Amino acid sequence: MLVKLANILDPQATYTFSKYFDLNYDSEEIFAELGFAFENAKLSLPKFEEPISFAAALSQQLEFAMTLTNLTTEIARRETLISPI
Repeated sequence: MLVKLANILDPQATYTFSKYFDLNYDSEEIFAELGFAFENAKLSLPKFEEPISFAAALSQQLEFAMTLTNLTTEIARRETLISPI
């Protein structure tokens, strides 16, 4: 038996960016309703050209922390990425 879940978003309502944070659903569920998917991927960003002695250890620590943390909330992402620094 297939059960259809209730819509997360009301088609008659108007949503601002901040209203999405008031919803009691995971980001992935909201993305799915909008036709998108969440992907956790490593980005290739511009690099600081000066040598940083602890860069390799910090990178390894961040990558490990990301495997242990549910990154679906802004607070979790921020705390995971900022805490080692």
